[in-house]
Amino acid sequence: GDATEVERYCEASISNISYTETASDQPHARLRVQVNWQVTNPRWYSQGTEAPAWGDGSSWGTGSAWGGTAPTYSASGTQTDITVTTSGNAETYPRIIIQCGASQTAENIRIQRFVNGSVVDQVAYGGTLGNNDRLVINTRANSVTLNSVSHYTSDFTYNSAGWFKLQSGDNIIRILMDNAGDACDVEFRYYEAYT
Repeated sequence: GDATEVERYCEASISNISYTETASDQPHARLRVQVNWQVTNPRWYSQGTEAPAWGDGSSWGTGSAWGGTAPTYSASGTQTDITVTTSGNAETYPRIIIQCGASQTAENIRIQRFVNGSVVDQVAYGGTLGNNDRLVINTRANSVTLNSVSHYTSDFTYNSAGWFKLQSGDNIIRILMDNAGDACDVEFRYYEAYT
């Protein structure tokens, strides 16, 4: 293909395959079918900062980076402001990965997205992370794991049914923690989304 082409995909499933079989059409040689697809999430996607997973349909020949390339934001103290910029033209839902080092703690971490100075999305963990803890908030799958174990408990809260989304372009994000000595790394792993 053209070097300027961008590979995109959608999440689709087959809802029906219809065909008419007659002996004169030689169905053993060829058979015309009509395939109806169902796309419950009407978006086109490209890799973005998310990593392809084994078995997701990606192949070695596509140039996909196994492991992804998401920037890591170092959050420290009671407030860290960052900007996450997406290139798609539609909203997308990230996996938010919060990682504490061996000598770090993060108490009552809240991640907020602002629009025109107001909080429009927030996810929060009401507890203390530390000692190499890794909290993953997957807003696409509506799941929370702590050190790879399901942790969707009352410790986790959100303020909208969609949990947390990133809009096309610049997203103003605030990371809040309770203590001046708190510190952790945060990644936003998402697929670029297009309409």
